[in-house]
Amino acid sequence: MKRFSIVSTKGGTGKTTTVHNLAAGLNALNKSVLLVDTDPQSNLSYAAGRFNDELGIYDVFNGLSWQSAVQNIRDGLDIISADHRLVYLENKKDLHILQKAFKSVKAYDYLLIDCPPSLGYLTQSALITTGNYLLPLQTEYLAMRNVASLNQLVSELKPERKDIKLAGVILSMYNTRRKLSGEGANIIKQHFKKVFKTVIRNTVAVTEAAAQETDVITYKPSSPGASDFISLAKEVIKLK
Repeated sequence: MKRFSIVSTKGGTGKTTTVHNLAAGLNALNKSVLLVDTDPQSNLSYAAGRFNDELGIYDVFNGLSWQSAVQNIRDGLDIISADHRLVYLENKKDLHILQKAFKSVKAYDYLLIDCPPSLGYLTQSALITTGNYLLPLQTEYLAMRNVASLNQLVSELKPERKDIKLAGVILSMYNTRRKLSGEGANIIKQHFKKVFKTVIRNTVAVTEAAAQETDVITYKPSSPGASDFISLAKEVIKLK
């Protein structure tokens, strides 16, 4: 089983949209996926239509088995939801709680953890749980501004888990009508060695799908947005 945290140092990068639709893309390619929402804002849980403020990942952090918190979305695609109670965990010290809880997760092809747009306890716990992480970056000049702080965090976490590493950068929210998007994408490609070839375009169908509490592949399977995420999923499957 492959495990990835999807990390961002700030909001507005398309992180949650990426996690949700990447999972759908993998599922459409006959891969089973467990989504885990660790963001107190619960955007992934809402987008998947599975928000539950009484049972979720907060309870797993507090000793509940992960199996007891799972909700099904469809065949081969499950989620453990988030809620506002997660804000009470930021003062915890044990960074291995989630790692230990998910040690027995083996029935899926992929575990995808949606992290908060910050570098606190919840993101650190996710990185230690998965080791590998994906980094969605909006294709703009300021996209690189907070990357250094993420790199610093990864270095600081090495004593806790030596093999934490970037599996790939995802170019997200690309506007085909703006020259700046192309220039921003080029800057990101110059900075990182591991950048996925697929560019996630900023399309109406993706936004509409989230409003309908579903993914773009289910909502409009023939749309450019669906095509982008299927393409990205194929690249993720090829990762070693």
